[in-house]
Amino acid sequence: MSSEILRRFLENGFQLHPEAFRLICSHKSPEKVAECVIASLDPSVLVVQPEHVYPFIQEKSGDDIKILENFTSSSSNASVENFHRYFLSRYEKLKRIIEQRGIRGREISTIKRVPRGSEVTVIGMINEIKETSSGNILIELEDKSGAVTAVITRESECFERAKLLVRDEVVALRAIKQNDLLIATELIEPDVRVHRLRNVQKVNSGILFLSDIHVGSNTFLREKWEKLISWINGENGNESQRALAERIEYIIVAGDLVDGIGIYPNQDKELEIIDIYQQYEAAAELFERIPGRIKIVVSPGNHDAVRQAEPQPPLPEEIQKLFPKNTIFVSNPSMIEIHGLKILIYHGRSLDDIASLIPGAYRNPHVVMAELLKKRHLSPIYGEKVPLAPEEEDLLVISETPDVLHCGHVHTVGVGSYRGIYLINSGTWQDQTEFQKRMNIIPTPATAVFMNLQDLSPKILRFV
Repeated sequence: MSSEILRRFLENGFQLHPEAFRLICSHKSPEKVAECVIASLDPSVLVVQPEHVYPFIQEKSGDDIKILENFTSSSSNASVENFHRYFLSRYEKLKRIIEQRGIRGREISTIKRVPRGSEVTVIGMINEIKETSSGNILIELEDKSGAVTAVITRESECFERAKLLVRDEVVALRAIKQNDLLIATELIEPDVRVHRLRNVQKVNSGILFLSDIHVGSNTFLREKWEKLISWINGENGNESQRALAERIEYIIVAGDLVDGIGIYPNQDKELEIIDIYQQYEAAAELFERIPGRIKIVVSPGNHDAVRQAEPQPPLPEEIQKLFPKNTIFVSNPSMIEIHGLKILIYHGRSLDDIASLIPGAYRNPHVVMAELLKKRHLSPIYGEKVPLAPEEEDLLVISETPDVLHCGHVHTVGVGSYRGIYLINSGTWQDQTEFQKRMNIIPTPATAVFMNLQDLSPKILRFV
């Protein structure tokens, strides 16, 4: 039986992670599970992970919430071989997305045989970006066969987009060959297509988006939080505000539930609770006041008690046990579905990397989030602010287009859309920290974002 299951995956072009294989074989109907998993897989998947299997072997939540993507176990170690496999996975996934748009690139190693002045198309990963003394942009593109340097001139129509390129992302270039250089004429990113919400059930219930609560910090805004909880319980607000609160059936928290310990130098001087476990106990007490009818989804962030490297698994079992039973724990990132609405949850640590390229980025975090969709990757740059774990497969590629992208991390609220995808950054429940003062970052604390599933119009709520 086990060999037959393995054969089915291989003949469909998929490899099986050992833990995913074990989960399938241990189920009472392994063949049925295997067929369901195969049918659900995107063609860009190379290795079937446990999170691909989990939705088909047990219920993790109510029928109205489905967990579509959830990182639960690590296969990584920091070897050269693993990093090579990780970036190869990224390249293959993003190349496939570009090719699905009808674009075919030639192998870079074959360009030397192309006559000077000919047009070529290449798909590669950006290895290096430089600016010339004349203000042009030089990029080195690499595929499995070799590398080539391309110049994007200031006069080029794609020059403005090229200024937002980053290392390690995958793009296609149309260019004219000039000796050993390519002169770019068109820049093609993986990007998302114009998105239409087709499968969302128009029910009269709402989702409250939260992030960056930072329980345990001496700048956690407890009084403002209590005001939020009182409103959810119908204890304050006018008639229309209380009616809005009654519609809330789901709360999604995009990371940094607590402030953590040892996250930055001298953090202990800014902590009200210095024990990490006690921070989570205090957070769990706060969540106990949320009505049991509301289902809560919690994803971790860089201040939480999980590994710093992304993707991050859900909070540990001993911490999960502290929280009320209506709390569901998922990874960072993760994809859930509520009444047909697909929500991609990502804490957003990589927004710091992209923000440096965009003036006023922290005042408009949704603009930065749109860049992640254009690049089809949640954390494209290796070696900057976000540590990345070299898993067998790059799980930060945005293979499936979400209906909503929900982030936090930057502590500023922002709502927008890009090509039909809702972009929500839900702010923070922490006042301005000493670090933010030094960096001149002005947070928008005590904010949440409400979305009614009936009309899907996000609304920023302020509890100041």
